[in-house]
Amino acid sequence: MKLSLVVFDMSGTTVDDVVDGLPLVLKCYDDAFENMGLLSVRCSYDQRGRDKKAVINEFGGSKASAIYDSFVDSLLKNVARIREIEGTSGVFSELHSNNVLVAAGSGFPSDVSKAIIDKLGWEKNGLLDYWTCSENVGKSRPDPIMIHSIMKHLNLKDPLS
Repeated sequence: MKLSLVVFDMSGTTVDDVVDGLPLVLKCYDDAFENMGLLSVRCSYDQRGRDKKAVINEFGGSKASAIYDSFVDSLLKNVARIREIEGTSGVFSELHSNNVLVAAGSGFPSDVSKAIIDKLGWEKNGLLDYWTCSENVGKSRPDPIMIHSIMKHLNLKDPLS
């Protein structure tokens, strides 16, 4: 059986997103809660793959909507500070040279995911065949919906059929 598709996570896997000593998402959670006059919840690493709005709704109480807006603003401002993990573009290119499709999935909101991909030039340079995020598909990991959505978009058969 030939490998057809590899789906990569972004934050911490293909994207070096450490900003001020913290992964981007954790820094921006802290900034957003503090911007609303709340003590930082210091969201732990186990929150990283989850849908960001769901995490903020869980911890933000009646201020969740404003916290989320501040969180997204902080993410977008800090995208300029991220970089690709060394070798990622080379891996994507090598997979393509072997006729393997390359996709990315993320728990970041759609506009943030797009900003990261644009900053790193992955679409512009033809390195990604498709990307999606939990916001676009309506569920977050560990649900496999992002992978199934990518497969459908790329016209690949469901592995379970």
